[in-house]
Amino acid sequence: MIAEMSKSHVMDAEQIDEELVFLMQQMVLANFMTMCGFNDYCKWIFEADNKKFLYIYMLRFIQALHEANPPNKHWTLKSPIHALYIETLLQVFPDARVVIMHR
Repeated sequence: MIAEMSKSHVMDAEQIDEELVFLMQQMVLANFMTMCGFNDYCKWIFEADNKKFLYIYMLRFIQALHEANPPNKHWTLKSPIHALYIETLLQVFPDARVVIMHR
């Protein structure tokens, strides 16, 4: 079962699997709602106009990763949190392609 799952979601100890690693460093995850004052945090996280810092940080992080270990094809950001900040994401990543999926 694990071998079959590994074929569809390739991941190893030296690989970054999702951008959640650097989203956590910027405190932009729904997980933090349980640790912070829920109302204040929700208000802050849903205010899209103040998240440009997040995408600038993410761009620099990806550039550093790319310099050290470029992917075979492209970088993929797949966290659902980006749906809240599409306009901001496209300002910082103007050549991004957005794919909307249903999980």
